Amino acid sequence: MMNNRSFQFEFLPNEILIILFEYFDIRDLYRSFFNINTRLNNLLLSLKHLSLTISNSNQTLNEYDKILISYINKLIIQNKIDIDFTCFTHIHSLILVHPTFEQIKQLNKNILTCLKYLAIRNMYLLSSNDLPAIFDKIFSNDLSHLQYCYLSNMTTIRRTREWIQMTSLRFLEVGHINLFDYKYILSLCPNLYSFKFIISTETEIPSDIKSHLNIKRLTLKNDFFAHSWNDHVIKSYLSCVPNLEQLCMYRHIFSSTVKNCLLNYDWCASLISSYLPSLHRFSFYLHLIELNYVDIDNILFQLVENFRSHRNTKCQSCFVIQY
Repeated sequence: MMNNRSFQFEFLPNEILIILFEYFDIRDLYRSFFNINTRLNNLLLSLKHLSLTISNSNQTLNEYDKILISYINKLIIQNKIDIDFTCFTHIHSLILVHPTFEQIKQLNKNILTCLKYLAIRNMYLLSSNDLPAIFDKIFSNDLSHLQYCYLSNMTTIRRTREWIQMTSLRFLEVGHINLFDYKYILSLCPNLYSFKFIISTETEIPSDIKSHLNIKRLTLKNDFFAHSWNDHVIKSYLSCVPNLEQLCMYRHIFSSTVKNCLLNYDWCASLISSYLPSLHRFSFYLHLIELNYVDIDNILFQLVENFRSHRNTKCQSCFVIQY
């Protein structure tokens, strides 16, 4: 019976086996199928999107990992583990869940020569003195092939030196930035396609933000305490991305101010009409904080009706209220 099952499994075409293998953990995959026969060996070594997750310092590299290490495309480090990245010569994707400064120091082109995707979460766990080093790393020759970068939104962009132009960067998601940071990043990333960030409270607005013609997707959020939303500031963010196709906004607002602030609000309709002629989709997520209205149903109804009345008919619109 075992031989029959083995024969039936091996009889499957390579295309089906590759799909099945994607559902296996890399360690289980190779422990189960490596060295069964030459065909399976060649098939396993031909896989392009192998990932390895390391969750604790006791997970040493076993004999299978050492064979496969040069084939690993995606590396996820879940805890504060000091690990030597020089072992992983073909990493295209790196996710640091609980980053350490020792991990950050290894983000350079001599070690991670092929890195295209970088996500650093929970950056608030790092010392505030270490944060500028991360931003300086991103915009440097050390990560010249980077295409996608996600930095935990619990941080504020800071730099200690001049950054270089990043022509490879296409997707960027960061925490708090102000208009001067925005202007600077746009000037350094001419091929940026998608940009997500939290707008900071502005004390000064630059007057000479050069238009960026390649950004198609923009996501703006205000901070949870709802201090940073100002349509005059929003205008500065939108006026320099004329080819934008998708705009997503997340706004937090205290429920006590809803009547005064939003029941007669135009939901950026005038800004969209003036500055975003190519917009295809507009999404607005409204988060009501400290909800305490007795007539909340009536308020919600008025908000929805007001949004509908200002909806731009040239693009798809989505309005979501969270409370």
